[in-house]
Amino acid sequence: MIDSFRHHVSELWTDDRGADLVEYGLIAMIIALAGVVVFPSIGAKLGDAFNDWGNDVYGAWQPDDPAS
Repeated sequence: MIDSFRHHVSELWTDDRGADLVEYGLIAMIIALAGVVVFPSIGAKLGDAFNDWGNDVYGAWQPDDPAS
């Protein structure tokens, strides 16, 4: 029984089927974590840039005085 257990453990240890799937999963996890860390700061900067652009565009055109 012990020999059978050792045999199965050694097979699991040397079997590399599915290793690519695990590696791709780890890469996807790293990319997801980077997105969670980076995207909030990018979102705030994009919001500020859009607000600045909107203010510049809104203030760029001044209508003529209607009394003239």
